[in-house]
Amino acid sequence: MDEGQKYVQPTHREHLATGGLVEPLVREAIQNSLDATLDGQVTKVMFTLGQASAADARPYFDTLRPHLEAITSSLAEGLPGANDTVRFLAIEDYNTRGLDGNPTLHKATNPDGSPNHFFRFWHAVGAAGDFKRRGSWGVGKVVFANASRIRTFFGLTLRAGDSGGLLMGEAGLTIHSLEGHEDVFDWYGYFAAHERRKECFVPVPAQAPDIVAAFARVFELTRAAPGLSILVPYVREDVKLDAIARAVIEQYFLPILAGRLEVTVKNGGHPITITSATIDAAVGDVTWPSRGSSSRDEIKKLLDLARWQLSLRPHEYVAVSSIDRP
Repeated sequence: MDEGQKYVQPTHREHLATGGLVEPLVREAIQNSLDATLDGQVTKVMFTLGQASAADARPYFDTLRPHLEAITSSLAEGLPGANDTVRFLAIEDYNTRGLDGNPTLHKATNPDGSPNHFFRFWHAVGAAGDFKRRGSWGVGKVVFANASRIRTFFGLTLRAGDSGGLLMGEAGLTIHSLEGHEDVFDWYGYFAAHERRKECFVPVPAQAPDIVAAFARVFELTRAAPGLSILVPYVREDVKLDAIARAVIEQYFLPILAGRLEVTVKNGGHPITITSATIDAAVGDVTWPSRGSSSRDEIKKLLDLARWQLSLRPHEYVAVSSIDRP
């Protein structure tokens, strides 16, 4: 941090704290994908729980580890060991645009006036965007870091017309110092290439084919078509297959039943496919809590209600006139 810089801790992570870890994670991920879906296409999202060896993953975390050691007391599940297997969550979407916009322009809009979604995703916090989209305040992406034991996530995007993918990562820690050093470090840091501009370094995505391919191989990403892949390393224990599938069904049953969204959740060889044709079977496959706001029977009734609503024709609705107030 610069000597005169204001200390601003990342309190925005509390905005998405309701609903535990999994519900906001699923809601934000699918919301982003629905907003980025190509016209006339079905949004497809895949959640994959996997594992990477410590040796294969080490290059992505070695230089971050001293900073994690400095803030270990604020990590909810403690700092993973350097030789621990990396349990991860990959979230990949298809039939979407990916993070469009100029990836090297550090501004919220492109020269032609269109939104720079790449900038807004990686570099803007608390900045209102297009209110016609499902998300607008620029804090939702914190759920990806919240789901990681080391408060870190990566994004690999491929856009139409690009020759290859663009890879970045972000660690959202707290303002801290390293033992034996006088410097104070800000709460966030990037996995990125850095370009020197005037008096500072600007993070830009890594796009060398060997770097992108190595990352995809280590974390089993399947990005071969335009879209966005999110990778949450050292994913927290609460993020499990059943919890993800339940959240998908509860939060997005309506676009699923309408045929606009298809989701697959998998952990090894046990995939759960959630489409308009399979959602009932998915409800039966998932373990539901015996108490609380949702149960298997309640979800089934909700699906029946939604199907009835989707089956209505325009003339079957009752139009409510607006009331003129003095």
